[in-house]
Amino acid sequence: MLALIAMVCAGALPARAQKIDSLALRLHMPRDKSVDAVVAAFAQSGLTVTNTTTSLVESDQGSLPTFGGKTQRIVRAVLFGADSTTTVVMTGDEIRMNDDGSLLRRLRIDNRAGGNGGKVWKRMVAAALMLDSASVPEAAREKP
Repeated sequence: MLALIAMVCAGALPARAQKIDSLALRLHMPRDKSVDAVVAAFAQSGLTVTNTTTSLVESDQGSLPTFGGKTQRIVRAVLFGADSTTTVVMTGDEIRMNDDGSLLRRLRIDNRAGGNGGKVWKRMVAAALMLDSASVPEAAREKP
């Protein structure tokens, strides 16, 4: 009887998507051209580029005031690789601070994020799809 109840309960709960908090992409071009491609993909997906080097593209989404502090969201694409292939790892961080600027909490933005974090995740996925759609897992594209 207990086994039957467990099966019914398990079937009644929707399956949750696998948690994904980074996107690893492979670009078949040298790093200097890859940086340009990442900058273009960020811009086209609504991520304003605020810092660029030969190995990093960064988008500071600004900070929003919250009750007792502020929240800042930053997306980074780190680029590394050989002459003809570049690996790009995209991550997003949500940083919560007190009014005095001290760190309260740092969270990784993932495919389960809601609110403004969820909006940033969708922009990250859009940029990744422009660069290397084959490397973006299905779970990253779906909203749970």
